[in-house]
Amino acid sequence: LLLANDYDHPGGLINVHEATFLISEGIPSPMGAYLTAFSSKEAAQKALKLHGGELFTWQQLQQRFN
Repeated sequence: LLLANDYDHPGGLINVHEATFLISEGIPSPMGAYLTAFSSKEAAQKALKLHGGELFTWQQLQQRFN
């Protein structure tokens, strides 16, 4: 089971296979790559409208970084 931090719920963990990811230079991330995880696609889309960037599923991220 792979988990990611939920941007909207600090300290909360979500299954990466159910998360939507945003890569946006408008949201700095401590690990680099400007990568942020959200528990719902709707939450990720809201952040996308505010900060710009691009949305990904876990599978899409694997393809991008492999």
